[in-house]
Parts: sequence; structure tokens; C-alpha cells
Amino acid sequence: MTALPAWVAPDDLQPLDLASAQLQAWSMGLGDELRAAFDGMVATTGANASAGARPYLLPISQPVVLLPLWLSRALPQQTRVDLVGSALAGYLAVRVQDDWVDRRCGDAEVAMVLSAALAGRHAALVGRHAVGEAYWHLHAERWSKYATAMALERQLAAGVGPYTEAEFQRVLDRSRPVILPGAAALALSGRWSVLPRLSAMVDCIVAAHQRFDDLRDGLDDLRAGLRTPVLARSGARSAGAWLGWLAADGARDELALAAAELETASQCAQQLSLPDAEPWLLARSDAMQAWTANWRKGPLAALMATAEMD
Repeated sequence: MTALPAWVAPDDLQPLDLASAQLQAWSMGLGDELRAAFDGMVATTGANASAGARPYLLPISQPVVLLPLWLSRALPQQTRVDLVGSALAGYLAVRVQDDWVDRRCGDAEVAMVLSAALAGRHAALVGRHAVGEAYWHLHAERWSKYATAMALERQLAAGVGPYTEAEFQRVLDRSRPVILPGAAALALSGRWSVLPRLSAMVDCIVAAHQRFDDLRDGLDDLRAGLRTPVLARSGARSAGAWLGWLAADGARDELALAAAELETASQCAQQLSLPDAEPWLLARSDAMQAWTANWRKGPLAALMATAEMD
């Protein structure tokens, strides 16, 4: 990445790169089997050895490292490194589980052990600092709800029970631990009182992210036999039916909800005095609009020409 995006300050690069290097060094202490699984999993995120964690700065990602970067600028450098490192480890602990549950990537036993090791690192890096009892209560609560949401999503994806907006909101608990390193930054900088506003912002971001992700990955999810809320609403049972639903503007309501959620997130960012969040949220909105513009042309048109229509 040669030029920094508008939502990243030059001072953010050193903690980001140091946290990336320390995570890589940590992985070298794993056994051969775990290290191979770690390297393979990290490669699927685009965060390879040369790029480090910089792919997570892109607007189509979750704000995994951006939240602790934005919220920790008044804190000492090592604290910033630890918070970003915690964010990376927590995200990858989830990612290794997700890759197995959704795509059967790798070996289940290796995934279980690797995820546990990453979750331990996620907690330990924050634990170096006096974040306080309120933070640890939030930490435990978010990870408990994460486990419940993962189990629920597994059932819903397999077709068990209805998959309405209510279930979608419950499943989003699987993404909400993303707030934790940012929440730790609030605790360490004496701003814990604004946690509800940060939580509201994160809730809106993860909801908009998941809606857009489910639309972009709809064809892959359909072919993998997975059920998502948007696939359930579309009624599609084949690639042709899914693509036809998209071309008929079937995704309009889902994108309108995502756009409204990003607007609410923007209002929260303003109240939190996070100016760097504004261009990032705008870039996310632009990405959704660009994808929408390609529904009837480009890759979608080519897929529709070759898909087996119902």
C-alpha cells in the first residue's frame, strides 16, 4: 500500500506494523502443524507476511484495527501496539473458526486449538494494561454472546428454523467482539462513559457489513449449501434464480437498510469525535453503490448469460 487512505494517520502505521510483526513472531513459536494452519488462514484474509495487517484498512473490511487505532492516539505507543495486536488476534481467532464452520477449511481439531491460542493472545495483550473491571465484564459478555451466536448461525445456515431479521440481529453477536480493543482504549483514556455510543456505532457497522457481505457472497453461499437471511428472502434455489432476483432489484431493501445503518454509524462517529471514521464510512457506502451499478453489466451480466435459469 503506497498511499495512506484518508482514514489512516501516518502515526498509525508504526503500531500497525509492529503489531503485525509481533503476531508473525508469535506464530513462529507454534508447532509445525499449527503454524502451517495459521499461515494458510492468514493468507485467506490478504494479510500475508509482506502486507502485514494493512489489508484490514480497506473500507470493505470490518474496522478490526481501525477502532483501536482511532481511539488510542493519546495513549503510549506500546499500549497502541498491544491494542492493535489484541484486535488482530481476536479477529483471527474468529476467522479460523469461521473458515472451518462455513467452508470446512483445514482440520477441525487444529482449528479448535489454533483459535484457542489466538483467543488467549487477544485477552493477554489487553491484560497487560489496567483496563478495569467494567472492561472485563464487557469482554466476558461479548465472547459469551459470540459463542451463542455461532451455534445459532450454524443451525440457521443448515436450514433449521426461520431466518428473519430477528435471527439476523441475534447472529450479529458473532461480530460484536470487534469493539473490545476500542473499548479498552476508552477505559485507558478515561472515556468509558461514551461506550454506549461506540457500541451503537459498531452495531450499525457490523450489520451493514454483514448485509453487504451476504449479497456479494450470495452465489458462493448458495453453491455451498449455506442459508443466509438474504438468500432466504430471495427464495432462490439455483444460481440463475439468485442472479435473476438481483437483476430485478431484489436487493434494494437490503441495501437501503445497510445505507441507513451506515448513516447512523456516521452520526455516532461525529458524537464520538472520530473524524477519520467519516471518510471510511463514505468509502464503504461508495463500494455498495459501485456494486449495485454492476448488477446489470460486467461480471453479473456474464454470469447471467451462462447460469442455468429456472
